[in-house]
Amino acid sequence: MERIYNDAKDKNVAKVIIFVNANKAYVDAAHKVQFKTSELKDAFMKGCVLQTAEGTYAIPTNYSETSKVGTVSAIVAASTGDTVTVTRAAAVAG
Repeated sequence: MERIYNDAKDKNVAKVIIFVNANKAYVDAAHKVQFKTSELKDAFMKGCVLQTAEGTYAIPTNYSETSKVGTVSAIVAASTGDTVTVTRAAAVAG
């Protein structure tokens, strides 16, 4: 059985918010600092929430890594109608 443990830096943290803009994952609401792949994977494994540029929140459904670039994806339902979109947020390698 594999386990994922919280680190000391995770004390009293309920969720990490990943700010999404133009399919990139940012650590800040101003979209200035992009997540590193290792940080994005850690956030996904321990529990995170995506916040889109429109202010919608979504729980990521999967994490993938290609060429050392991590990506999280979530399904976001539209506020009206039956439209559903997939939101992706990629990190920078590192």
